[in-house]
Amino acid sequence: MSDDSKKTPGNTDQVSVPDFSELWKELYFKNEAIWAEAFKNYLSTKSFVNMMDTTLDQHLTLEKMTRQNLDKFFETTPVPSKQDVARVGELVISLEEKIDTIEFQLLNNFQSMADSLIKIADYQGKLKNQFSELKKEINSLGKRLDKLEKNLMSEPAKAPARKKTAKKDTPTE
Repeated sequence: MSDDSKKTPGNTDQVSVPDFSELWKELYFKNEAIWAEAFKNYLSTKSFVNMMDTTLDQHLTLEKMTRQNLDKFFETTPVPSKQDVARVGELVISLEEKIDTIEFQLLNNFQSMADSLIKIADYQGKLKNQFSELKKEINSLGKRLDKLEKNLMSEPAKAPARKKTAKKDTPTE
């Protein structure tokens, strides 16, 4: 707010320069209220609503034509469309699910096979122990048979020989 005042000897009036920013604010706020009311009235009219409906219909028609033209273009060119990419994505997801299912089944089968192999190994260990026990028993029986055989061989030499007597057939009355 600069006030430049010049006093001239014959003039006693002061000259003041107005503050343009204050004038601008005042003009803006007065016009804002007027314009807001005018737009509010215009936006609520039937002609504006009809114009917006027409514009929306034109936009949707243009959008539909653009999509149709792009679909025709993509049919003739080797570039995949959005639907093609989505279809491939669905197939990939389905394939991943199947792979996960197979992997889960394989893991379960491997686990059951591992459990079966552990049981078989334990059973084989038990059989091996039983066979070694049987082998020991057979060896001990073989040694006992050898002793008995030696005893039998040496026994006829020690014992007197028995004479075989022949029985005569006697008639019975």
